Amino acid sequence: MDIKEIERVVASVQHAVFRNANSMSAGALRSRFRGAGLQFREHQIYTHGDDVRFIDWKVSARTSHIHLKTFEEDRNVEICVVIDIGPASFYGSRGVTKLQMALEITALLYLIAQETHDQIRVVLLYNGQRTELPPKKGREGLILFISQLEKLDFLGEEGKTNLLKQYKITENSSAFVETELKKQLARKKEIVYLGDMGNLPEDGEFARITQDSRFHGIRLLSPLDVAPLKFSFSIARGKLAGLSTPRWASGLVKRFPIITSDERYLELFLRRIR
Repeated sequence: MDIKEIERVVASVQHAVFRNANSMSAGALRSRFRGAGLQFREHQIYTHGDDVRFIDWKVSARTSHIHLKTFEEDRNVEICVVIDIGPASFYGSRGVTKLQMALEITALLYLIAQETHDQIRVVLLYNGQRTELPPKKGREGLILFISQLEKLDFLGEEGKTNLLKQYKITENSSAFVETELKKQLARKKEIVYLGDMGNLPEDGEFARITQDSRFHGIRLLSPLDVAPLKFSFSIARGKLAGLSTPRWASGLVKRFPIITSDERYLELFLRRIR
């Protein structure tokens, strides 16, 4: 995993995202994952156009200027990142697999959580099993995350996806994924789902889960998944080739943002999260 690249992206976006702690439009993450309230930050001199409701009259009376109270969000939000890993997760382009995108996006969230005072809980779903990491933020969480991925043999040399692991991975059942999502929603957590959704149904329980405002689904696809087909193939053969099923462009899953491995996926994630 290229930590320097992740940190470069964080540096490029954090000024725009966090420049105004009181603004709900300061960035995608702040607008989607809301905190519990406001916490006093500091006083500043009143200027024309400031909200007069926040004037501190006691401080103003002791000085020759009108002072305002400023606040920052008391967030303490716990974001649960659910990574749905199947055989198709090991396909992508330009050396970047779908799984690699999921891992780097999760690392980005850990680093941003250091700034937003949030906590990131990660749940890895693979082979009908689950591995859950305790809530962390910043480099502490990132180090724990990477060490767990290495322990599970998902990462190979230089932090890249271990492609040989593909042959030991089977598709998670839709019931298994739905159970995990319902569990996290029952815990009152904000959920970021990362996967291609190729194994999830168009209706039923999954449709009800997606109607919850705390569910934020991102579809990670390879360019082959979204490219127009010039020949026909069976769904079974497509899955063997690591392709998502052709329904990616229709039905329920069409509602969710798509990021492909040939894009600047870290920046696009922050723009498309909703």
